[in-house]
Amino acid sequence: MADPIWDQGRISGDDVISIPTLWMSSWFDYTPQLEIGVFEDNRRRSAANGKPSQHQLYVSAGFHCMQGLEEKNHFIGERNVGDARVDLDDILVEWFDAHMKEDETALANVRQRAAITVYDNGAREWRSFQSWPPQGAKDLKLYLSSQEGANSKAGDGRLDNGCDAPTNYDSYTYNSTAPVPSVGGGGADGDLGTSYKLGIVDQSEIETRDDVLVYSSDLLPDALTIAGNIRTRLYVSADKVDTDLMVNLTEVMPGGRSFNIAESALRLRYRDGADPSFLTPGEYVEVDIPTMVAAHTFSVGSRIRLQATGRNIV
Repeated sequence: MADPIWDQGRISGDDVISIPTLWMSSWFDYTPQLEIGVFEDNRRRSAANGKPSQHQLYVSAGFHCMQGLEEKNHFIGERNVGDARVDLDDILVEWFDAHMKEDETALANVRQRAAITVYDNGAREWRSFQSWPPQGAKDLKLYLSSQEGANSKAGDGRLDNGCDAPTNYDSYTYNSTAPVPSVGGGGADGDLGTSYKLGIVDQSEIETRDDVLVYSSDLLPDALTIAGNIRTRLYVSADKVDTDLMVNLTEVMPGGRSFNIAESALRLRYRDGADPSFLTPGEYVEVDIPTMVAAHTFSVGSRIRLQATGRNIV
């Protein structure tokens, strides 16, 4: 990735998109965190130049290139997320009328739109924001801990908003002949064959494995809406010079099903960037997993859960 060829024909950190741009993504697209990040960078720059409505973003409920195909009772994998329909044709035509035909009515309507419109799969409704993360959002820090061990959902891994000094560590053994299988997630319909189910899929069976660390919050007494960037910082040691880390944020429903919301991954040799830096076996390093994004409401009586493991293979 350090090769300059990757900058050819691509958006780099110093590039500014100066033409009006309507951005489209989905929570279960390939990389919604990248689209949202690049959008927000360009939105801020345009707003600073006196053009606050030059960039707008829609994040829909479904998969890659499926915007406008949502249904009244829309399923993403195994979860019904309600009426997620959006009139994409009207949105696109009005955008083009405003910026290509310079139609005054269309331009006025576009300027009245929120900069960001996203579908909340938990609340089953559309939400609008002017920036990402949304203005007024408060940081929520949650800490991982356990007493006997966080291996599988049968362990005692906890996700708390307070943290005492850790007295132990959690570990798992990665077996390359029996890796953790991939269940659900983002992509394009049919990418992985007709038998693989993308999207929101119950993670309960995966969470019975001892090579999956599972950390859960208490039952939520009230609904909790999160919207913004989700950062995961871990302190990691391995007995090899390199390994992978996968994290998965889920909502555990009152009935026990664990529905995936967002996921991320990192090969640890690239923890400091594109230039590889291998581990020293037995030595702890601080690792920031690439950012996840979400706008999701956890229901009353559900739990927030984070999985961590070493592999995620189809």
